[in-house]
Amino acid sequence: MKAFEVEIHDQPFDPDSSDRSVFYYKRGEQYLYKVFIYLVGRDLPFVNKVTYYLHHTFPKPERSIFRTDANPNCKLITWAWGKFNLRAAVEDKKGNRYEINHFLQYDRYFETETFKTEGLKLVKTR
Repeated sequence: MKAFEVEIHDQPFDPDSSDRSVFYYKRGEQYLYKVFIYLVGRDLPFVNKVTYYLHHTFPKPERSIFRTDANPNCKLITWAWGKFNLRAAVEDKKGNRYEINHFLQYDRYFETETFKTEGLKLVKTR
């Protein structure tokens, strides 16, 4: 049986936009960043839905996203202040279920050279 080829990606700017803004705000002593979590891979057209399991400290840590024409990568947008291991259950159109693990890496874009190369800009909100 061949593997189901989808994986989770994350980044601090919208993967579906040419806008390279990184949104953030400060809550107490913590900075929170808008993070985009989504699926990529050869088998993406066969995905029906994905349930992302965020860190237990998130409000509503279990979030299901159906794949639609408007959201073909099952993109989830959330605010995060740290990195953690993200788990996801991907369901294909036949009802098969696949478990995926992914450690968030959105902060890799904050390295000075990467920030410049990607043409990113910080935008404070709130």
